[in-house]
Amino acid sequence: MRLRDLRNLGPASERMLKAAGIETPRQLDRVGAAEAYRRVQRGGGDAHRNLLWSLEGALLDVDWRDVPRDRKEALEREVSDKGQTNPAGNGADPPRSKDVEMPEELDEEMLALAHRVFDLARSGERDELAALVSAGVPANLTNDKGDTLLILAAYHDHPPTVQMLLEHGAETARVNDRGQTALAAAVFRRSVDGVGALLAGGADPELGSPSARDVARFFELSEMLALLDVSADPSSPSG
Repeated sequence: MRLRDLRNLGPASERMLKAAGIETPRQLDRVGAAEAYRRVQRGGGDAHRNLLWSLEGALLDVDWRDVPRDRKEALEREVSDKGQTNPAGNGADPPRSKDVEMPEELDEEMLALAHRVFDLARSGERDELAALVSAGVPANLTNDKGDTLLILAAYHDHPPTVQMLLEHGAETARVNDRGQTALAAAVFRRSVDGVGALLAGGADPELGSPSARDVARFFELSEMLALLDVSADPSSPSG
């Protein structure tokens, strides 16, 4: 069996693994997902977190989406403990605005509200979240991982919530601590409506590390690449 024959992996990931000295599924199993990820990263490969989940899913023979949450958290700690400054793999902390991050000190009531707001973005509770944003919650509220409400809504595939946040001034150019934009998250989720809304809102397919285009290429998402290419057409509206 070839590396590309494992679940979640394909020719692109096989090339990166081989360049990192991992030639066979047996070698991958021996070193484990975290070490394989680090080797790819050290070799200059496109070692974003999506690769880490895909490698672990390949070893477990499950879809990367079904990798248990506690296992993902353990992998996060394992790769972070090795001195990673930026999981996006570009060696620098990605830029993001500080003006609407959660303050370091919040009273219990405000902290509970902040957590509630982020949960609403994750679950796609558009109307309730819209009411809170209209009442003064910043549309660009950012958590301690650099995730804005827009990034969370896009990642969890809630296009109506994405559209609402854009209408309330959410910025598409925000980048989280992993180098991801909302557009990259929507591409990763293969969300046609989410990608369309973000592109219409001026999202840049080249922004981030990995960028939305990088994600589409890495996972060979032809439909997503087609959407991004249309946005780059000079005859198409651009933001």
